[in-house]
Amino acid sequence: MKMESTTVVVLGAGESGRAACELLLSRGAQVVLRDSKTSESLRRLAQDMAGRGVRVELGASEEIKTALPALDYGVISPGIDPSSALVRGNGRSSVDFGN
Repeated sequence: MKMESTTVVVLGAGESGRAACELLLSRGAQVVLRDSKTSESLRRLAQDMAGRGVRVELGASEEIKTALPALDYGVISPGIDPSSALVRGNGRSSVDFGN
């Protein structure tokens, strides 16, 4: 599936979030990676991903509909609580998380 004209948010920068970013980049999507944490290892990851064209938001706490109003799809990593601020607002946004 080609995704050149789509923007996808990936919530969670852990192992599965990084894998999702890799797959989406390989399909041509514009990727936004968000995580509420700001550890040193995540900052290194952010530098690497930003160098590959990913928009990275560490320490993210705003609802998706406020922070990122123009998204097509979303991927929620298994470690992300669906009721967290990173996800809240999805019911009123146009982001498709497949739920």
